[in-house]
Amino acid sequence: MKFIKNFFQLFVFGLTIYISFNSLQPSIVQNTSVEHFSIKNALNHVNKIAKQPHFTGTKAHANVRNYLISELENLGLKAHIQQDFSTTHNNGLSIAIPENIIAKIEGEDPDEPALVLMSHYDSAVHSAIGAADAASGVAAILEAVRAFKQTGTTPKQDVIILFTDTEEIGLNGANLFVGKHPWAKNVGLVVNFEARGTSGPSSMILEVNGGNKNLIQHFANAQANNPFANSLMYSVYKLLPNDTDSTIFRENANVPSMFFAFIDKHFYYHTQLDTVENLDLASLNQQGEYALSMLNYFSSTSLKNLHTEEDHVYFNFPFLGIIHFSSKLILLLIFLCLSSTLVFNYIAIQQHKITLRSLFKSFTYALFCIVLAFGLGFLGWKTIAYFYPEHQLILQGFPYNAKSIILAFSLLTSGLFLYFFKFFSLKVNAISLLSVGIYLWVLISIFALIYLPGASYLIIPALFGALILAALVLFKFNNQVFHFILSIPLIFIVLPFVYFFPVGLGIASIFISCVLLILILLLLSPLLYNFRLLQGLNFLLISAGVFFLLKAHLYADFTKNQPRPSSLNYLYNADQNQSYWVSYDAFLSNWNAPYFKQPTNNLNSLDLESKYSSRFKHFSKADPISIPTSAYQIKLLEKTESSKHYLFQLKPTTDVNRIEVFFNKVQNVSNIKVNNEAVEMKKHSSSTKKYLKFFTYHVSNKETLDVEFTVDNQTDFAFEIIESSFNLHEHKQLQVEKRPVDEMPMPFVINDATIVTYTIQINE
Repeated sequence: MKFIKNFFQLFVFGLTIYISFNSLQPSIVQNTSVEHFSIKNALNHVNKIAKQPHFTGTKAHANVRNYLISELENLGLKAHIQQDFSTTHNNGLSIAIPENIIAKIEGEDPDEPALVLMSHYDSAVHSAIGAADAASGVAAILEAVRAFKQTGTTPKQDVIILFTDTEEIGLNGANLFVGKHPWAKNVGLVVNFEARGTSGPSSMILEVNGGNKNLIQHFANAQANNPFANSLMYSVYKLLPNDTDSTIFRENANVPSMFFAFIDKHFYYHTQLDTVENLDLASLNQQGEYALSMLNYFSSTSLKNLHTEEDHVYFNFPFLGIIHFSSKLILLLIFLCLSSTLVFNYIAIQQHKITLRSLFKSFTYALFCIVLAFGLGFLGWKTIAYFYPEHQLILQGFPYNAKSIILAFSLLTSGLFLYFFKFFSLKVNAISLLSVGIYLWVLISIFALIYLPGASYLIIPALFGALILAALVLFKFNNQVFHFILSIPLIFIVLPFVYFFPVGLGIASIFISCVLLILILLLLSPLLYNFRLLQGLNFLLISAGVFFLLKAHLYADFTKNQPRPSSLNYLYNADQNQSYWVSYDAFLSNWNAPYFKQPTNNLNSLDLESKYSSRFKHFSKADPISIPTSAYQIKLLEKTESSKHYLFQLKPTTDVNRIEVFFNKVQNVSNIKVNNEAVEMKKHSSSTKKYLKFFTYHVSNKETLDVEFTVDNQTDFAFEIIESSFNLHEHKQLQVEKRPVDEMPMPFVINDATIVTYTIQINE
């Protein structure tokens, strides 16, 4: 009978854990009403947009643009193109010619600040299909607008539909809209749709200057179906090497944003596998539900008073939606939790239930488990990375078998904790161990309050732990059901981060999940003291962990469905009339290895821009093929005793995709104009900014670029130019074979390109 009771407890506990994860997953609820979001219609848009790579400047990009204009007109909207040069800052200047697609639903009061529904329609350079990033966002907006217009509702304020261009290469489209479009002068809120993977729940993240109280209150009031949002995610988001179009609105126009993004299956991000087939329809549906609910709500809500200085922490909870409260309360909650735990400990000592010695023993055990978990996660991943070096080829930091690795480490951590708990629980009681767990969570909350404010709401599980402690000490109430009910907030609020941390930060951060699991188990420890199946459970968990390690091993190899990222470029040095094959690969594949039969000296002085600072690792001499360069002209416009002012004109003569311009040595640069438009520098301690890399020009339609600039009049200098064209496989003289089916172009780097470098010496 006791076995059945304990087994039932285990079943309920496991079911609760399953629900805590499953409740976050998006789902599709079929509704055929024309006023509801249709996943079928949205998927049709994605299919039309994500047929092939459509990065800025390509024919496919133009085809997508024409399709979107046609669809907006089918919705009864008048669409127009905003096209001009736009300059942003991204490791030097990033210059592009975006072609934004813009339309408007006229509101009752044009003086009211407008609502902007935004996503970008360009795919990542150069091989990404872009079904999730961000055809899903564009499709969600199109279908949400269709459903909204079916209601016949006239919005309170104008609703602007903005499909930005060149988001992937420098946020230039958003920068162009904010800086030059007249509609941008009266925008109250931006709702932006993004993706960093192809599946999973879409998280709402705020981009706001000042406080977020009003925004999160409105989001909660909008009552989106199954919302996923917490203030911790934005704090973590800022740690990642990512900005979105929303960042431009916040920084340049002080306009707040809500942006929605799903991040699971991160290994598909910016690759040729970001396809319709790999896009989770439930994630697409959730984006659409968000778009429609935000449109329905904000179309009747004034956007005049969104700015505030008060911050709220917030999180979602099943059946309750968004819970939020002032961050000012956090310090009070921390004090309440800490002081009550100290009082309960004092009473327990007076009652001879615990001693300072037992508290010290509990702390020693907790510290031992934390160190063990950290070592398991950190050294365990290092070991896997050593034996499976192919993981480093996946620059997203999230290998194909990552889910199995996360499960394996989570199960092993839990199993080891229970194994040692079996012995340690004989030496200290639940009051002592729970108290130590609460103290540790208080320390984490204090740290979060200082360094990661969005995470400071994690004091809440510790407060529920303090309630359990009160029951044990004050009322001698040791009831499993009671303990379990008070542990539910811990399971639903914190446990999902065991999975989401390595998804968002990369599998190398698995040690954070392992340590977090120990901290969770410490708060759950009162449940474990009366649980009689510990020995069997820890064996089961460890065995399951080993099983998933074996599964990770079996799925570690590259296959047709899990292709290996590889890179190859042809580089021609025009100054020396020498050519090379170059690759970013840590180790070569069967496909690109034949091109590296004549290894040569490291040419890694080349500083081609890449998202994760990757550098060339392999070099081999190649037969020289002359690659034409852009035409250029340099004029000295003005010379003083202290400075020289130049005009540098670049005129592309081929189908080059990007031109990177470096100074041969660090220069003080000021008075910059791009095509006669002054470029404001980022804030700096002086009026000039020191540069080595000057700018990257992302070419469209062979447009001529004029750049004026001033440098010190002390030394001569030179420009080092790198021109890249993504035409390696189409180049008739090179005859590069296509990759086998188990390989794909490596993302985030210059790839499948012919590259020419040359120097322009400036002596006047």
